[in-house]
Amino acid sequence: MSDLQNDRPNFRAMQIHLNPKNIFWCCVVIGFVYLAILIWGKDDKFPELAVEIRDVISYAVLAVEMGGHAVAKIYQENSLNIKSKGNTDVGKEELLTRADLVSNHLILGLLKRFPAMNVVTEEKNEHMSESEVEKYRDDNYDLWLNVRGALEKIPSQKYDFSRMSIWIDPLDATQEFTEGLLEYVTVMACVTLDGKPVFGAIYRPFYNETIFGLVNWGLMNSQGEKIALKSPDKVPKTIIVSRSHTGQVKDLADKVFNGS
Repeated sequence: MSDLQNDRPNFRAMQIHLNPKNIFWCCVVIGFVYLAILIWGKDDKFPELAVEIRDVISYAVLAVEMGGHAVAKIYQENSLNIKSKGNTDVGKEELLTRADLVSNHLILGLLKRFPAMNVVTEEKNEHMSESEVEKYRDDNYDLWLNVRGALEKIPSQKYDFSRMSIWIDPLDATQEFTEGLLEYVTVMACVTLDGKPVFGAIYRPFYNETIFGLVNWGLMNSQGEKIALKSPDKVPKTIIVSRSHTGQVKDLADKVFNGS
């Protein structure tokens, strides 16, 4: 009898002890697996992210003004650090300055406000440390106050990020900039919708002048004043040629229109 009692299983010794920590992590893993099945097991894509076009426009205007202020400061310091980017297709040397790069860095940094936005810039995003550009960065809020009233007058509508892009030129007229012909120097941004331009902003840093316009709405300056446009019928036909990238355009225009 005693032998039978000794052979009886000890159920108390065989009890399973559950560890709360292990149970928690097991539930976490199961949850992630279930979530992955829900996400990748469906044909549906993630929902599109949308943004008010006025918000994008506001940052485009802030971007050109911030970049332009940096351009003016670098010129005043006489620290242009002029380099050559190579030659254009017509053999004209294309210049690059420190102002191009600093302006580009500041603008791209500001537009990170929209991480899903496609941003196209003329300059390559060459590495620059924050310490190099920080002294050229103006306060965003002060810049915003200058244009807030004008921008609030612009009509707005929501669009998906995938339909929009921002194109920037951190310093237009670099050649003239290096020659001191500052009236030609601008910083520009363009917002496109479905590949078509719908908004543009131009800042003249050495005249502290900002002009921006929206398709089917009109032009305005940063003081909120609408700019009257002349009727196309009353504007003389004009061919505008770049001073530093003329190529053969001027000669061809003379030949076609003047018969010379």
